[in-house]
Amino acid sequence: MALNEKLDTLIPGALLMEPREVYDDAVLGMTFDGRAIYDQEHVIRCTMNADGMSFEDAVEWHEFNTFCAYMGPKTPLYVQLDFKVDVDDEFAGLDDEDCNGEE
Repeated sequence: MALNEKLDTLIPGALLMEPREVYDDAVLGMTFDGRAIYDQEHVIRCTMNADGMSFEDAVEWHEFNTFCAYMGPKTPLYVQLDFKVDVDDEFAGLDDEDCNGEE
């Protein structure tokens, strides 16, 4: 079974990025309510490969046209998997107790 057929079976009615043959590989999974979850960087790389855009142009295009778009209750989610906190960030001083709700 092809990937697009598997996604149609696993996430029926989900809004999926087009063209499917370009963006289906960027799908990470789905939410409990049937929304597709995409890897944001993978989406950008797919656009670079398919359209010949530079990284900066692909990021700008998706930030304006895709990542912030609301298309109704089935709007896909886009996650950034390489989240890093800068050591100078105000949260850098937090320890595990702060994150566990303990004081």
